[in-house]
Amino acid sequence: MAKSIKSVPFTEFTDPQSQLVTSENHNAFDLYCAQGCALILRANLGKWVERPKNKLKIPDGKESDSDNSSDDDSSNQGFWALNDVMAFENIDVTNTIVTGIKYLCCPGCDLAPLGYHDTNTKNEFLIAVDRVSYFRE
Repeated sequence: MAKSIKSVPFTEFTDPQSQLVTSENHNAFDLYCAQGCALILRANLGKWVERPKNKLKIPDGKESDSDNSSDDDSSNQGFWALNDVMAFENIDVTNTIVTGIKYLCCPGCDLAPLGYHDTNTKNEFLIAVDRVSYFRE
């Protein structure tokens, strides 16, 4: 069983863009999976970017109904961006799915994707800011 780390969930931050980001636009804290079972990324390695959040949705293979689509799905959200998958401390990368997306998951629990890599965008690996927790000493 993996050792659990005491970290702060994203929801505890009242102003994430100022509390989590350094003056150079990098992550100010180490990132852990939301369960705290694995260190995902060390501080100052990811850069805050805004990208479409709909790519994090795992396709279920069913045709989508117009009732299920919403404007919210096409909006952007914050991600920690890296240009090298080897910069992560711990990460699992799935095989590419039909849409050209590879999901990035915690190797300790694999509960849900933490982020993604769009194979059509060269060398950009994204971790959703709200799917990880933050270690503050």
